[in-house]
Amino acid sequence: GGKSWPLRYRRVLEDAPGRTYGYPSCRFIGGEAVITYYEAEIENPFGKRDLKLTRIPVSWLYDGDSAPGPWATGRGPEPPPNKTP
Repeated sequence: GGKSWPLRYRRVLEDAPGRTYGYPSCRFIGGEAVITYYEAEIENPFGKRDLKLTRIPVSWLYDGDSAPGPWATGRGPEPPPNKTP
């Protein structure tokens, strides 16, 4: 929760034991936020890194449910369609 993003809107995209994440970037396309970030092992953060790309509904960033959706791991189904016009 930085100065420009209130803590109440903090969301967890992924939370795997033994993994670390960083350097996020975000672009808004339609009703989705397209977010890229890296993932690495905590024990070797400067070793092999994976670049991740996640698409999430913008509404998820502002709703009251902060639990990651099934799309967060990249292994689940696609995010639900945006319901706002």
